Amino acid sequence: MTKKLFISLALIVLISCSQQPTLIEQYKAEISALKTEEEIDAYWKKLHEMDQKALEKEKQDVRYHDSVSITHMLRTALMFEIHGSKTYKYNNIVAELHFTHNYFGVSNIAFWPIIKECVKVKGEKRVILYPAYQLEGMALTFYDYTVSSQELKHNELLNTLNKIESDSVSKTLFEALKYQTKINNLKEVNVIGKWQRELFKDVIEDGFFEFVKMSDNSLYYRKNKRLQKLEFIKSQADSKFYRIEKEPFDWSYELKSNGDLSLLDNKNEILIEYSKF
Repeated sequence: MTKKLFISLALIVLISCSQQPTLIEQYKAEISALKTEEEIDAYWKKLHEMDQKALEKEKQDVRYHDSVSITHMLRTALMFEIHGSKTYKYNNIVAELHFTHNYFGVSNIAFWPIIKECVKVKGEKRVILYPAYQLEGMALTFYDYTVSSQELKHNELLNTLNKIESDSVSKTLFEALKYQTKINNLKEVNVIGKWQRELFKDVIEDGFFEFVKMSDNSLYYRKNKRLQKLEFIKSQADSKFYRIEKEPFDWSYELKSNGDLSLLDNKNEILIEYSKF
């Protein structure tokens, strides 16, 4: 994906976002026009193919992938809202794929009510590796931390996620799309710190993540060009505490004045003590 093409895509999204009804109404008209079971099934198949194509292009430009994947989630939400959950059959996995193939936390939170509906319609056993697959996707998206081997945490994390409600998932996703476009247009001011990736405790991964100050004067977590806003919680002794915007688990970062960084759970127990990169 060339820089020129990404800029063109960003401009298209910005134009659409400045006229909110346009994008949603376009999809609504497209989906409302589906009248027969065959047409609806074919559209679900189309959404599956679009998901796979976007996944193939992710390595070329992650920001492009994230924008496109949110529009896929938006279409899926409208399918549920317009045609009802009855059209989401047992062999359909589109919604689950959309969720795990999207790596922008704000949109994953917005989409969670659709995952709950999938479970309600298909049953837990027919939703892809539920709930481990979905919990892993959420934890990796927000904190690049795996819960795959920590089943004792699953019930607590799932109960927290299931408190998420929305009057209109499609509208919330559209707001997420606008927000994703906005933060991707920010410019870096300076890097506050850089640490080694560590999905498991004491297991160093390739690559790094950083805390960066951006041109809106806010602090962000950045990994692989993806930005997530950090919300300041408090100062204590020689430490500052931050939480990633919209994160659902009440986890936080403790950043000490010497640059040491730790990930804490909702009981303030240390999950990871990161090595400086």
